[in-house]
Amino acid sequence: MQPVRNGSTAPCPPPRSSEAGFSVIEGLIAALLLLVVTLGILPLFSRAMNNNVKGNDSTRQSNGATDSLESAEALPFNSGALFVAGGSTSVVVNETLALKKIASPTGGPDQAISNLWELPADLGTDDLQIMNRQRTVRQFSFDDFVDNQTFDNPLDGDVEPRLIHFKVVDVTMQDASDAGAIPYQLRVIQAY
Repeated sequence: MQPVRNGSTAPCPPPRSSEAGFSVIEGLIAALLLLVVTLGILPLFSRAMNNNVKGNDSTRQSNGATDSLESAEALPFNSGALFVAGGSTSVVVNETLALKKIASPTGGPDQAISNLWELPADLGTDDLQIMNRQRTVRQFSFDDFVDNQTFDNPLDGDVEPRLIHFKVVDVTMQDASDAGAIPYQLRVIQAY
């Protein structure tokens, strides 16, 4: 049985159709809110992409520096790569990682990052430097360390080998495309 009004037998009228659903104003407000949320999220995605690129560069720097240190650490104490020549107190080796021009499978020029560290003089004219790595080897006696617990006075290469107790290998990585970038530096001390 249908409800009745004021004792009459007439049924209640159905609800008006204008009361159901969203109005045009409500739809516009919802669309505006959706637009604001969307525009607020887009910068987060672009920031995430930028952070991924920076993280890739940072990883490449740390891997390059670690690779150089590990290769120096694996060498014998008096090996040629760790030998300091007479008349100097250090050996400095500069290397670079480059973006090289290669032949594309489609026939045109293309670029790829080299996986080999090269001397700057060995780069081609079209190669673009990406990272620079500098490895410095210096040698010290135990007396220098006992003096103030720092390595301040490197020994000359002419010193007798029996007086050389430590070799300090410093590796500095620098982003070649950004001169203002902070260099990544590592140090290992190799004892005799």
